[in-house]
Amino acid sequence: MIFVAIAITAFALSVAMVDVRKGLVALLLIGVLQDVLRKLTPDVPAYYILWSLATFLVIAAVAARRGLIAPLRTLVLGDGTLKALWTLMAFLIAAQFVHSFVRWGPVVPTLGAIEYLVPLLAVLLGAGFARRFPDLRWFLKWYVFIVGPAALSVFASVRFGDRFPVLRDVGTFTGTELIIYDRWGVTLQSYSGLFRTGEIAAWHAATAAVFVLILARRGAARGWWFAIPGVVLLVGAIVYTGRRKMLMALTLFFVLRLILDFLAARGLGRRSGVALIVALAIAMLPGLLPETDDYLNRGVSVYNSLGERSGTALDLARSAMYRSGGIGLGVGVFSQGSRYAGVDLQSVVGGAGEAGVGKIILEFGIAGLLLLALIVGRTIIKGWRLMRWMGRRRDPALLVTIAIGSFLVGQVATFVVATQIYGDPFVLIILGLTIGFLFGKLSAAERMRMAEVRTKGAVRHGAANGRQGVTYPRGSRVGGFSAAPADRR
Repeated sequence: MIFVAIAITAFALSVAMVDVRKGLVALLLIGVLQDVLRKLTPDVPAYYILWSLATFLVIAAVAARRGLIAPLRTLVLGDGTLKALWTLMAFLIAAQFVHSFVRWGPVVPTLGAIEYLVPLLAVLLGAGFARRFPDLRWFLKWYVFIVGPAALSVFASVRFGDRFPVLRDVGTFTGTELIIYDRWGVTLQSYSGLFRTGEIAAWHAATAAVFVLILARRGAARGWWFAIPGVVLLVGAIVYTGRRKMLMALTLFFVLRLILDFLAARGLGRRSGVALIVALAIAMLPGLLPETDDYLNRGVSVYNSLGERSGTALDLARSAMYRSGGIGLGVGVFSQGSRYAGVDLQSVVGGAGEAGVGKIILEFGIAGLLLLALIVGRTIIKGWRLMRWMGRRRDPALLVTIAIGSFLVGQVATFVVATQIYGDPFVLIILGLTIGFLFGKLSAAERMRMAEVRTKGAVRHGAANGRQGVTYPRGSRVGGFSAAPADRR
């Protein structure tokens, strides 16, 4: 199988050399095939997980040569406070990297650096694409077309998993299969489809459902006739994975998107509101069905377990505080590959990093948690102001900006209570690209807003000096944009 993987990689990279966008499409295919080939290879070697990561790094290098990587300043959205906060965070990360290197050796901080730098690179690549190719539907369509059917293969696992190894959880090959012991004493199997675990399948099913609804919103009304059944099937696939967190993430996406549509966009039509309400009902589908199935019962329970989840996350945060002394143990101590570092980190960190807050405290301490909270909060405030500005200008990019932002809020909520899924390289790449798309749209809005401010300031300055306005020479640049050419009549 390794030769098949090499051949596919060579094809993907040859495509990326010609067109980076098509290279990303090939990356989506590799993200699915890496789990398929792993299951078909004797001893199911773990190095297949790195296949998509290695391919992405080469594609990113090609994109960098072609100027498709956005600068780091994109992350501050023209906000001085965000710039100061990110600067402090960078110094803290560097200090914790040195701390980890001195305390645990070179392997642990290197793994941690990969875990954080790869998503950052994906963010900057996504922002660069949003700047160069404003219409991002091509990526969403290909993701739904390639990854969506792979997520729906969960249904095939339910029926044919015992017959075809490629439909089984990878843990069945190694004796580490995930068994879910539900609160009613029922034992459930986590079906995974073509993906290696049900957790991975659930994340991709939820993401595909979000992208389907974004595409349907941008398309004609008849698109809903295809979108709604597709989302219903994807929600069903999540139910049969037994990983109910993604149902809550979907619900948060629908609710927040509905609210932001009517606040930032000042209401975008009766059809839009009705469609999103229907979508919300679909997300809560397990709770609307009779409790006649063990998997449906488990899916329904997610809406009643918020208190339990929050309490567990708080307990893990306290454990992380105790284990790290509040100052952090260094970058990478809770990365999935840290067990290969030759250091018994499990006895040091335990399960304290299973929740996002605990993981941040373990690696960066209380200072890192506070800084990150301030960065997220300030980014939300700045992003909200820009979306309001886009709404007043009836910017056509507002709809997709709201949708992606709502999706990411759901991901943050999921990360707070469970971090395991966010250690997967392919998931981190897709999530990083999506974050980059959001920052690309918001930074474009910030540039246009500043150009407008400068233009108005110049007009007021001209009026104050007895002129009616300011005439800009042809070809000059105002706020980063070329001035309109003079009338040739």
